[in-house]
Amino acid sequence: MGDAPNFLNADEPTRVKRLEHVIEVTDRPLLGLAVISMVLYLLDLRGLPEWAASALMVFNLLTDAAFLADLVIKLMAHGRYTPTLRGF
Repeated sequence: MGDAPNFLNADEPTRVKRLEHVIEVTDRPLLGLAVISMVLYLLDLRGLPEWAASALMVFNLLTDAAFLADLVIKLMAHGRYTPTLRGF
């Protein structure tokens, strides 16, 4: 019984490599998105017109969705969350 191949995880290394590639490719754009989000948040603290505040809320929701997707991909690839910023 122990010698039976595990067909459910037969392509596990390939899937993990693909996910790690996605993580590597999206790290810098997500870092840029974080900087843009921070700048927009600081502008929002100073006060924005109502139309800009509404647009900022939509932008923030989309940004949160992008970071949530990044977290899910990292959890799928590594089984736990590991920060990917280097040098800190």
